[in-house]
Amino acid sequence: MINLGDVQDLADRLRPEYTANNLPAEFTDALPDILEIDQDMRVFIRQLRFFNAPKSMVEQAIVNYFRAFEQRTKWASDGLLDPGELSRYDQQLYEQWAEHQSFLELMGDMRTEQDKQQRSGKLYQKCLQNSVVPIRRDFLQSYVAKGSYQILSDQLRIGWHPDYLDKLGVSSNEDVA
Repeated sequence: MINLGDVQDLADRLRPEYTANNLPAEFTDALPDILEIDQDMRVFIRQLRFFNAPKSMVEQAIVNYFRAFEQRTKWASDGLLDPGELSRYDQQLYEQWAEHQSFLELMGDMRTEQDKQQRSGKLYQKCLQNSVVPIRRDFLQSYVAKGSYQILSDQLRIGWHPDYLDKLGVSSNEDVA
């Protein structure tokens, strides 16, 4: 027998996640089945390697990518997103990345590979620490923004290293969107 009070309590706990300003956070603790960092050749991981990201940073990027990908897919399949909402959200993140990249260009020359790697790490840090934009005002979980940056990196829409397209063997004339 189901207790009506328990059902009401559950509904009260879930209701705030299904408002116009929020979404349910269903993948906060989810982990990919396998973390094989050394064998993983996805673009977003290769991009992290360009600035010698430590293994722990790569692991966290993989986890955030997994959580964001799964969450975004679930929201879309459940019909919880407005038409074009993910595209607008990705554009917001892209604009944050572009702004940080522009400001970092003011910091001086990038003549050596070491200079470029340092700048790459700073850009990555700024995006993942200072530009974690929520998809909706009341959605406070950072894994979607952090993982969405990885998704954009995997799609070659953004890059951390100034020469990321060349390093990946992609002509800047190619359509990478």
